Amino acid sequence: MFLSKERSIELFALLGLDESLLERYPPELSGGQLQRVVVAIALGSEPKLLLLDEPTTALDPSSKEVMIALLKTLQEKMGFSMLFVTHDMGIASAVCEEICVLFDGRVIEKGDIRNVIRAPKEEYTKALINAEFKTRGFRN
Repeated sequence: MFLSKERSIELFALLGLDESLLERYPPELSGGQLQRVVVAIALGSEPKLLLLDEPTTALDPSSKEVMIALLKTLQEKMGFSMLFVTHDMGIASAVCEEICVLFDGRVIEKGDIRNVIRAPKEEYTKALINAEFKTRGFRN
């Protein structure tokens, strides 16, 4: 799919990217800029479902927050659903309403994100939550 320059500029603006980045090569962009460019490309097709596989990996904490806020704003504005894949339970709790925890290729736990974080049933889920929230210093 090819996007017009005008549409590319519009999508870049929605993601807080300057249009001058259209003239740069990927190695010249920061990790956060690259992640937002990839999201802009994906949004160009006006999806009903946006699939995101670890979209905050390798971003610093403030860039992660910016990315999450942008995705939530764009979701409201453009009306798409998100399937968000992450190992980061803190990010999952900030983005998701429902969660499926996978282990060895199988769903081992699913439900409302708040319920799963407050009362996980599976040991693997407990380990994910404990590892994540111990390093961040908070609990839901």
